[in-house]
Amino acid sequence: NSIVEAITMLEKRILEIIKDNLEIKIDRDLVPEDNIEDLGINSISFMDVIVGLEDEFNIEIDDDRLFFPTGKKLEHIIKMVMDTIA
Repeated sequence: NSIVEAITMLEKRILEIIKDNLEIKIDRDLVPEDNIEDLGINSISFMDVIVGLEDEFNIEIDDDRLFFPTGKKLEHIIKMVMDTIA
């Protein structure tokens, strides 16, 4: 199904951009279930990730959604981007 493939490709690209903006190097592909803090993302690097995503997709995520998501998984960031694109 082309819609499912498009979503999967978009999700994969979002995860690649997140990985590219991490302060630590990870030797594996990221998955939506990865915990944000386990990847070394803090409130400052979170904003670096968001700016990278906004630049890549030419979007602006609402400021009210930009609180640091303590205890959340990468799927939280993926959903933020997908909701903004939609």
